[in-house]
Amino acid sequence: MAGNLPEEMITQILIRVPVKSLLQCKSVCKPWLYTISNPHFIKSQLHHAVKASQYKPTLLDLLDPLPKLFPDIVNEDFLFFYEENYQLRLQLIFEALLDTNKHGFSLNKGFWYDSIADDYKVFRIMFVVSSGYILPPTVQVYSSNADSWTEFEPPNNMNDWADYYASRSSIAINGILYISTDNNLFSFDLKKEAFVLVPFPGLYQEKRSKIMEFQGCAAMVFESESGVALWTLDDVSAHNAWTKRFGIEVDSEWNMQLYCYLGAGQFYGKILINQNDLYGILYDYEKRETKYYLPGEDNILATLKYTETLVSLDGFLHVE
Repeated sequence: MAGNLPEEMITQILIRVPVKSLLQCKSVCKPWLYTISNPHFIKSQLHHAVKASQYKPTLLDLLDPLPKLFPDIVNEDFLFFYEENYQLRLQLIFEALLDTNKHGFSLNKGFWYDSIADDYKVFRIMFVVSSGYILPPTVQVYSSNADSWTEFEPPNNMNDWADYYASRSSIAINGILYISTDNNLFSFDLKKEAFVLVPFPGLYQEKRSKIMEFQGCAAMVFESESGVALWTLDDVSAHNAWTKRFGIEVDSEWNMQLYCYLGAGQFYGKILINQNDLYGILYDYEKRETKYYLPGEDNILATLKYTETLVSLDGFLHVE
């Protein structure tokens, strides 16, 4: 029957097939093998999967211990990334990351897809130790297209390494890298190669989230005397760039932290109740409902938004 359908219709059907089944479809016939292996089809499947995940998000738990190949998420020899920013999850080793300065350390790292340049990039903030002193950091960006690192000098107010140790929160949105430290938020325009210090909203008492993406904008949750609310960063060049979007209902005695926006009105986070019980939460800001659940495993290192795709890049190693 498939032979009677137009090729374009078959392609649109295949784009909607789950990835594991799609890989099996390669064995059906040579035309399907050619279609599914075509770079244009892979990109179309990626964009469809990302769009669909906004309405039906999936969470993935990363368990400890990691595979034997990865004794730790980060060590001196390589980095192991689980990418959240573009909703594209990859397990990878970059050969280029082996070229790490043995006399330095990196506290803030990230991996994302640059849709403008059609390029996969890695960034890290490197600190070098010399004669017992920690020198000012450098921001390094790796391009998979160029297969090389580019180094940038950040402003002086990014020099406190302890801020990065406490926070380690970053995200890339529309070509701008946002780095949240314990006390500040910095933006780095990857095209203009320009840093901007972005003050947090005034009169806030506590941060209740990591830096995350919400409807195409950088966003954070802050607690103030008036309550807990989500704010979006609309223009990094403006003095008053933050906009209060909506309040979040949470008991003030509970320590809540939101990690990412999943789509379909839901945020994922964690909440500590009675200083003892740690629960995962799904907060629906449209319905103002919070769902609590106990993790199914005790050895969860991280929980991420997960989207299956066909993307496979040169130099990346697949891990079962």
